[in-house]
Amino acid sequence: SVTVRTTLSEAVRVPNINEAFAPTFAATIGAGQDPCNQNLIDAGSEFREANCIALIGQSVADGTYDSTQFLSAFVAGTTGGNPNLNPEEAETLTVGVVWNPDGEFGGMLDDLVVTVDYYNIEIDGLIDSLTGFQIAQNCVDAPTINNVFCDAVQRDATNGFITDFQSGFINLAAVETAGIDFRVDYGFNLEDIVSSANGRLNLTLNGTHFTKNDETRDVSAPDEITDVLGTFTRPEWIVNMRADYLIGDFVFGWRGRYEGDQLLPGIENQDIESNPDFINITSTGSAFVHDFSVSWGFTENMELYGGVNNAFAEDPFLGTLSRPAGPRGRFYYMGLNMTL
Repeated sequence: SVTVRTTLSEAVRVPNINEAFAPTFAATIGAGQDPCNQNLIDAGSEFREANCIALIGQSVADGTYDSTQFLSAFVAGTTGGNPNLNPEEAETLTVGVVWNPDGEFGGMLDDLVVTVDYYNIEIDGLIDSLTGFQIAQNCVDAPTINNVFCDAVQRDATNGFITDFQSGFINLAAVETAGIDFRVDYGFNLEDIVSSANGRLNLTLNGTHFTKNDETRDVSAPDEITDVLGTFTRPEWIVNMRADYLIGDFVFGWRGRYEGDQLLPGIENQDIESNPDFINITSTGSAFVHDFSVSWGFTENMELYGGVNNAFAEDPFLGTLSRPAGPRGRFYYMGLNMTL
């Protein structure tokens, strides 16, 4: 009833059409989104202040530099595909166990399947999309300003503020991620537990626990590793849950999605470590989204269905319109399926 499995693989992925050839279009960053500003100068790596002085000059050292003195609202730049991207190269290790105790406990757990997999993935030349502010941060957080990120940020020759930038897809030096995937499937007839009960209950738990997510962003600085675990879209826990109650021609369902706490968009772990008070709200908090549904197969080839998504009106995280739920909040739906 126990299966042990493992894989060790090497893979190569060339850039897709969008990554290489997406059209260039306008992008912006806020007037105050300059990592060399005084409210951000301590929110980066140990190299940030020295690099900002090298780029801008004495006003950074004096504490008087403020990009908003020279800009009104936004800095215009560009974003898009990058035809000069190189292929990614990856090494993947997985080790897992599957347990299906069919017949071992008198039939009660015949439909139980438990799966646990550990994975470790290392990618050289990871293709990623960075915003203008991320490009500017990476420029001054590297050991020197002689890097690909500084080449993509143009500054005023006299006062040093950002005048233009090129963002979008880029090859990072490397990324390593590790974690544990888990899944539990179990279904049983209610009458097996309570003789007077009817119907069947199917349960599924499916999730990931991330334990490591490190990025080496600058090829010229292979020892400079950025921990991105816990940043936006990279929480330590993501869990999906499902329960379906089947009775007669009806199916009553519930879906749940849990996301652990994560930093708000644009904030990195090193920002908090360097200056925990540089912003009032730093993280999203955890979120739990619930969906409910019901379907009725009233004939052999016709099914009426409906439900409510985001039943408890979970708000989107600050600064985003997609996670953990969309901006419209709770909404209802109904439909008809017919097979001819």
